[in-house]
Amino acid sequence: MKAHTTTSTGPSLAPPRALYALCVLCASLAGCATLAPHLVAPEVTLTSVRFEGGSLSHQRVRLTAHVYNPNDRAIAVESLTADVELNGMDFASGQTEGPFVLPAQGAYDVVLDVTADMGTGIIALAGRMSHRDLPYRVHGEVHLQRGLVRLLHFSHEGDLRL
Repeated sequence: MKAHTTTSTGPSLAPPRALYALCVLCASLAGCATLAPHLVAPEVTLTSVRFEGGSLSHQRVRLTAHVYNPNDRAIAVESLTADVELNGMDFASGQTEGPFVLPAQGAYDVVLDVTADMGTGIIALAGRMSHRDLPYRVHGEVHLQRGLVRLLHFSHEGDLRL
């Protein structure tokens, strides 16, 4: 009896079931990419600075920031961390105390408890004594409670009235 042998003349084709599964996977991934929300980082501006005490070198400072959400959906925020520069010099860093919700295309005022370098603050103020305002930059991250996007970076420059 003669054995029947087969010879391969080219690459084997994937079974139709595997090819179908691959197509479904690719379509699903493409669908997720279009459904993922595109969130714009909130706009953060400083509205007040209140010194709470401390030493000559470091002070506890309570900053109030106005946070505006330009998105068409509310954002549940776990925390907001920020670094503040005064007149181009690092001044303070800190974060919000608890979670909050930013309404869609709305605003919320948050309090940040920060530790400030008073040496930098005095130098920044001394350099602006003849002016009525003090340039600042606040930048940091908004940590979201849920969703595909969990971190939004922000940066804003403005002037504090003296």
